[in-house]
Amino acid sequence: MSARIAASLSIIITVTLGLAAPAAAVPTDAALALHWAPVHYQDTDSSDYDADYLSSVDFDGDWDAKNNWEHQDDSLARLTGAVYYSVVETSTHWHLVYGFFHPRLPEEPLIFVEVALLDEIARSIPPLLDESAAAADLKRATTAIFYSISNTQDGLRGVSFGDSLIKRVVDTLKEEFPKLKCFATLSPIPGLRAWARSALHAPRADAAQEALRTRLADAVAGDGVPPEGLREELSGLAAWYLTRAWSEGQVLDPVARFHLGNGARLERVNWSADASVKGIAQSFGLMVNYVYDLADVERNHEEYFTRRHAAASGAVERQVRVVEPLFAAEAAPQAAPA
Repeated sequence: MSARIAASLSIIITVTLGLAAPAAAVPTDAALALHWAPVHYQDTDSSDYDADYLSSVDFDGDWDAKNNWEHQDDSLARLTGAVYYSVVETSTHWHLVYGFFHPRLPEEPLIFVEVALLDEIARSIPPLLDESAAAADLKRATTAIFYSISNTQDGLRGVSFGDSLIKRVVDTLKEEFPKLKCFATLSPIPGLRAWARSALHAPRADAAQEALRTRLADAVAGDGVPPEGLREELSGLAAWYLTRAWSEGQVLDPVARFHLGNGARLERVNWSADASVKGIAQSFGLMVNYVYDLADVERNHEEYFTRRHAAASGAVERQVRVVEPLFAAEAAPQAAPA
């Protein structure tokens, strides 16, 4: 089963704060958001006050955020005031973004999240898009796969609301499908090939390392399908790139930055997952799974920003070691300043 979750936010408020407190005194994201939250005064129609609420994106519970207004009178129990927030920490500032939603909005949404309910973590994109495939048995579904998160508004490009929406969707899915235990993504690696070309440009002094570098450099030079014989090495290159290649306190890959920064774990690198022209050109056809383990999300998030540590499974760490000698001279990402 696949579902499209639509959400619109009508008001965006951004707050930027300088980092003045020592690391030991840094509050949690929730505490920061609560402390700096704007006070919102709202005039309501006394004869129909509930229609004026700044509410949650899906208060009627049917996963279609564009028909909330029509269902207003049927959903009063769900119609409560709500604000969405996002907290991003850089080396010098916190950036707090607040979003408010009103049920009477234009037809065009802000974000789409596409979800598939399966009995295992998906390894490739074609089965998720196969409309001729037999419908899955939802009673057996144990895994929710987020395989597309799309921002539809050019004016808000670079502003992240997907984290709030994912958390909302996870809560909704758990209510409707109690057997769901795993919440994961099937995600692209858009910057992999471009990074690899640059990272593998310089010769290595060690003969064995240089032989490996040459084989990989030849494979990433063009835009074609990589040889099966380099599967282990290219998968290791992807694992290294997603967890070890950092700049200015963040991993380089924009999709990895989003999920790892929001507390996900890099679970698996999938070979031949996206055979499209774009998928091959960007990442040799590789895709990855990020897992949102709800018990570890907060810890992973804090370690990402304070220790510059990207959470990854044991399998991914073993793949990193395949290419680790090529990058032995590179410094590990530095922890955030105390």
